[in-house]
Amino acid sequence: MTLLELLQDIDALVREFIQTRGQTREEIPAEVSRGKNMCGSIRASQWADKSPVVVGSALPENAEIVLDGKALSKPTIWQGFSKSEVLDKWKNGGWKEAVLKVDGFNEQGYDFPVPEGKGIRVVVLERPAGSFLNIVTRASTQEETKIHPRMPELADLPIDETPSK
Repeated sequence: MTLLELLQDIDALVREFIQTRGQTREEIPAEVSRGKNMCGSIRASQWADKSPVVVGSALPENAEIVLDGKALSKPTIWQGFSKSEVLDKWKNGGWKEAVLKVDGFNEQGYDFPVPEGKGIRVVVLERPAGSFLNIVTRASTQEETKIHPRMPELADLPIDETPSK
């Protein structure tokens, strides 16, 4: 794939992302959280650019998303969040469960490390030019509620996908 083709694919993916933001409320599941308080960040030491990624951004090219036991290799945009309590609605809409390998996440200025062998549970909607990703969230514990009412849900990485030190 040439650089021009890659840029065209990313442009098509961004255009589709912008169009989905323009859909009516009935077309987008109500469970997508877009409030200002939901916007945290994620990070991984293996990313070429070590900067944290925030919602609405493209994930780094070398972000590792494990889908059906294989690494997803398309450009991916972090679109938003999906509540774990209504995940079936997302799956019925064509989204697939996956695991995003990260070192940690930040919410409201607090850093949360992700233990080795774990990743953040996500749902992915694949498109020809790229993919959309939503982080699956769960209700916070009593202690976490002091920071935010919802937190990313962690999942086990497949054994062969566990990062080595």
